[in-house]
Amino acid sequence: MKKILAAALSVAVLAISLTACSGGASSSAAPAASTPPAASTADSAADPSDAYPAKKVTLICPSDAGGAMDQNCRMMAPYLEKHLGVPVEVINMGGSACWVGWSYLYNEAPKDGSYISYANFPNMITGYLDPANTTGLNNTNFDFLEMFTSDINAIVAAPGEDRFSDLESLLEYAKNNTVTIADAGARTDDAVCVAQLEKASGVTFQHVHFENTAGGMAAIQGGQVDVLVCNVSEVGEPIASGAVTGLGVVDTQRSDFLPDLQCTGDLGYDLSCSSSRGFIAAKGMDESAKALMNKALAAAMADPELLETATTAGVNLAPMEETDFSAWVEQQNAAIGAIYDMLD
Repeated sequence: MKKILAAALSVAVLAISLTACSGGASSSAAPAASTPPAASTADSAADPSDAYPAKKVTLICPSDAGGAMDQNCRMMAPYLEKHLGVPVEVINMGGSACWVGWSYLYNEAPKDGSYISYANFPNMITGYLDPANTTGLNNTNFDFLEMFTSDINAIVAAPGEDRFSDLESLLEYAKNNTVTIADAGARTDDAVCVAQLEKASGVTFQHVHFENTAGGMAAIQGGQVDVLVCNVSEVGEPIASGAVTGLGVVDTQRSDFLPDLQCTGDLGYDLSCSSSRGFIAAKGMDESAKALMNKALAAAMADPELLETATTAGVNLAPMEETDFSAWVEQQNAAIGAIYDMLD
């Protein structure tokens, strides 16, 4: 996670104060809309009755190569290509906490079905809610096609912590005592999670922002902070090895990966916080193309080979098709808007 970024766009000038998009923040030049990058050959052709109207699809990864977003896009691309019946190529278009790529998608890319993008949450939402955001874009400018993955937030403490042993005792202790809580940066999914937990439970933590989870992990192990909020994927091994003590997950149900940990649902809170990612299109995408894209995305997400690949890579697939994905974004928009002023 990076700190607040500001980058000059070739397509528009952005001056926004945002937290980082997973995978980096340096800008790469946007290709001209009329000359998208060359694509590979599709593995298999679609049914002739379902022929996709665009000859190829460019999948924008709005972060630099090598990060989690880039890895997710490149994992999905061959399976989307397989089920769509046309070549799919990933291009990296990092910068301004992902808004370089998203602005290009809406303002410059053709809407004939030849371009879609990857997106991460809550980064997109905290971005357009930021008063300093000058893109003029928000959730109404995009269609949310398919969620790909969701990594629930978790809270951990140092090994040997004896003041609290689970989420319930942590919240009870925090009612009358100062508890320092580390996160991976202001306005990250971790910081949003802390604010939402504070609002739901009525407790107040002392926030300590780091540049990434590794910094917070070192701080709890060194005794500089009391607890750390991060994501389930980041703490499975440390909990198993005894490097940290798991307290709970911030979700309505227990994690399949950490089933012994309490969830906020166990305590009666209707609260779920995560770092989630999915595929989006610019509003106004050709409707026939969008219908076929949605069908192919759903088929790819159910492909046994993708499921095996994701499991091997430790990626928690969380398929959610357009209607539910769009409703989820609206719910997150309202929930984060309600605590936005609590973010520091």
